[in-house]
Amino acid sequence: MGEKRVATNSMLATGRRCREKYAWRYVDGLAPAKTSKAPSFGSLFHELVRGLWNGGEQFTPVAAVERWRSQIIEDAKTHAEQVKATLGIADEGIVVSAEEQAAKIAGECLPLFTFYRDTVWAHERDRFEAVFVEQNFNVPMLTRDQRRHPVWRLQGKLDLVLRDKSNGQVVVRDYKTTVRQPTDMAMLLEIDTQPVMYFFASLYLATHRGVDARDQPQWPEGLPGASAFELEIIRKKVPQEPPLLKRGGLSKAQNIDTTAELFRRAIDRHGLDPADYADILERLEKRGPAFHYRHRVAVGPDELERWMTETRFVLEDLRRVELHRDESYRADSMVCRNQYGRLCEYHALCYGDREMAMADFVRKAPHVELSEDEEVNGD
Repeated sequence: MGEKRVATNSMLATGRRCREKYAWRYVDGLAPAKTSKAPSFGSLFHELVRGLWNGGEQFTPVAAVERWRSQIIEDAKTHAEQVKATLGIADEGIVVSAEEQAAKIAGECLPLFTFYRDTVWAHERDRFEAVFVEQNFNVPMLTRDQRRHPVWRLQGKLDLVLRDKSNGQVVVRDYKTTVRQPTDMAMLLEIDTQPVMYFFASLYLATHRGVDARDQPQWPEGLPGASAFELEIIRKKVPQEPPLLKRGGLSKAQNIDTTAELFRRAIDRHGLDPADYADILERLEKRGPAFHYRHRVAVGPDELERWMTETRFVLEDLRRVELHRDESYRADSMVCRNQYGRLCEYHALCYGDREMAMADFVRKAPHVELSEDEEVNGD
């Protein structure tokens, strides 16, 4: 048997969405060129959420932000040294730019996290206990009829796995930060393999905790009923109380970025009559949250087993693309844009001047290759 092969959520989702994009990235090894890893708003928010669930009320976000900022600066210094060693250029701007970006992100993320802690986490901390927080996983890709020595392994990171204290139900939660709400939350998960893949990984880790399961991998049992995967979208802009107008009263603008709760608070603070704002309060209630969105997908034993079987078939199909690159094909152009309307970064390779587009990509190692004479299904 050949080397173990690793499947990530990004790899599977890409392959299911577009075989040609899969071939560009995972067969040809082409990735969009990036000069350096810039400080990420999402990475800081994840760090703060991790500290919150691990430390509770004793967690100090300011200290966590400073640790994150210091690491960003150290990474930038390392990158600057690498540039100097390879190109002979001493670019102080690399560190200065990283410092400025880190300061900007920290200034925006800390109030966002505070709002999240006070409005979301505060209502859940007594109900749930954290099972895994920011947990890396690399587990066997199993089906009930393939228990031992699977070729494929699943790899990724669990943002948060919670257990409901009242009934033992499990919730696997993944966080994403965004500037605006996606037009269709369900579209994020329509062909995404993440829900059940992450659920399987969390259940497998819990089943085999403290045991080296590589020798005798077994299908994990004991999934509580009505368990779920939750995709949580956090807007980067914190909603505010409506402003008090010069002529008196609160703004009722259609595009006002607030919540019904904040609006009521403003009414009470300014001593206004709630009856005068019944229309805007009703509209805000119907609109739902303007900051925090959650899409829930129920996951049960049948979904787990079915998905693992389907995934094995998908991996076999993708392996054929790797062995026979000329058999890849482009998806319908309707899926060339994501849920935010952003065009696929490989679009120019498919529909534009390929030679010119190649300048925007770098070569990276594709996934581990199996020899062509091995069985495609990994048996």
